[in-house]
Amino acid sequence: SDVSLDGCDDFNFKDVSDTMAYDFYYDMFARGKAVGMVSFEPDFMNQNINCVPQFVRTVDRATRWQKGMAKAAADLDVAIQWCYATPTDVLHSVELSSVTNFRVSSDFCYGQSWDIGVSS
Repeated sequence: SDVSLDGCDDFNFKDVSDTMAYDFYYDMFARGKAVGMVSFEPDFMNQNINCVPQFVRTVDRATRWQKGMAKAAADLDVAIQWCYATPTDVLHSVELSSVTNFRVSSDFCYGQSWDIGVSS
C-alpha cells in the first residue's frame, strides 16, 4: 500500500500482486480447508483497492487480483464475503460465484454502521 494516497494513512500493508493472486490464495485456502475453513472474509476491500497504486493507476490489475482470489476459492469450494466493499467490488462480484455476499458498511463496533456513504 501507499500511505501517501488519500485516505490511506492508516493502512500500511502488503498485498499479493495480481499476477500471483491465484497461487497465493489457492495455497492459503488449501491450508485453511485442511483445518476446517469453509469461508474467507477480506476486510477493508476499499483500502485494498484504493491504497495499492497499481490497482488505482491501471484498468485491470485490481480486477485480476479479485479474479485470482475468487477462482482459487471456487476451485476449493470456499465462500468469500467481501467487507467494506466499494460499488465496483459489488458489481464485479456478480460474475464471481465464490463471492457469496458482501458488507459495505464500516465495522459495527464503531457505531453508525447504517451510514454506508463512504464506501457506497
